[in-house]
Amino acid sequence: MNPDYFPDFTKMFFIGHSAGNHIGVNYFKRKGCRNFLANIHLSPVDGTDPFGIIDGDFAITPGQILNYDIPSLVVMAGLDPVRGQPLYPPCAPENLSNTRYYNAMAGNRWFVNATDFGHADFFEPEFFDLVEVQSKEHVI
Repeated sequence: MNPDYFPDFTKMFFIGHSAGNHIGVNYFKRKGCRNFLANIHLSPVDGTDPFGIIDGDFAITPGQILNYDIPSLVVMAGLDPVRGQPLYPPCAPENLSNTRYYNAMAGNRWFVNATDFGHADFFEPEFFDLVEVQSKEHVI
């Protein structure tokens, strides 16, 4: 570690993947942006239960703009809404992900569609390999 390096906690960025974005948005809604300058959402998913059995704890209400305003980037994996396995729902169902986040963001916002990426393609290689082993014949 470089002894001359000091992190600057007055200038931070939030980045989340999947349901991690749900946690980040709830934090901003309750605490404000504080020292965060922007937020980046990779395949964001709202709610806590992909099967729809548990009543949702949603961070976003469709049609309502969030109560904070920092620059926001939503990166959608084009294969997000595709089922990975026959009995398991998509990692990022269309009604709970990507555009749901983008449409709720106040202020400057950008949307990027990583067309040929799947939900797990944002993972570190070791985690991606685990997903690939569990679903050799299915798109993730």
